[in-house]
Amino acid sequence: AYPMYSVDEKLPVIEKALLKHHAVRVHYYSIAREAVDTVFLNPLVLLQEDGMWLIVAYCHEKDDILIFRVDRMRDVEETEH
Repeated sequence: AYPMYSVDEKLPVIEKALLKHHAVRVHYYSIAREAVDTVFLNPLVLLQEDGMWLIVAYCHEKDDILIFRVDRMRDVEETEH
């Protein structure tokens, strides 16, 4: 089992960043490495699938568009970028 974090406080931050075209700094739990990484994301789409909140975002660290589960995000902070 991996940590699942509450999404309630994170969704408004992601939605605001999405509408303002700002990046977010996220502490994201990686199942593969069992570690929390800091990643910078540009949210493109926020959606709910089977009761799970997801964001499709450009990941600066991977230089790719990926899907991230909001319940694996420990912290989300909007940036000015």
